[in-house]
Amino acid sequence: MQRQLDTAPPPSHSTATATAPILRGLSFVELIEMLEFSRLRLDPPVAKQCRRDRPVIGTQEWMLSTRPRKRVEPSAVYVCSTLTSLHESLLPPEDAMLDFSVPTNPTPAARSLRDKRMQLFALARRSGTERPSLPYLRVDLASLIQRVIVPKEAPPDLFELVDRVVRARIWVDVCHGTPAR
Repeated sequence: MQRQLDTAPPPSHSTATATAPILRGLSFVELIEMLEFSRLRLDPPVAKQCRRDRPVIGTQEWMLSTRPRKRVEPSAVYVCSTLTSLHESLLPPEDAMLDFSVPTNPTPAARSLRDKRMQLFALARRSGTERPSLPYLRVDLASLIQRVIVPKEAPPDLFELVDRVVRARIWVDVCHGTPAR
């Protein structure tokens, strides 16, 4: 069975970028919601934000990196994937389409891959319609999640809980710390 999606193709200007690791920081509650219901929460759009002449339903920001670059909250966890895996794992609703924004010409201050950010936009399919009320995207967890990182600052009990919950649903590596790939 072939899956047809109305999405912008994944960023393919560079094979290195398409296969580069990406991270998304989540609260523990958001991780549980994603694992239990196979869905990613969308951040609300900026007031009446449009892209490609379509209303933005919601956005997500992912870091193009192997590790978080800023100080992290002890209760945060990080889901690791790649741009290609993210694109292939998303299942947008019928009334939405996806658009990916990956920086191609970083500023001098953001030359390293570690400083780049990728934005995912969920757009209403028709520009004249109201935004759908679904603040999430369905996702194939096995295709998306390649690893979960629990920060070193997190309590040991949180690491054990995340490890148990993640491995009960999908079999991926759960790391304590921020290991480079």
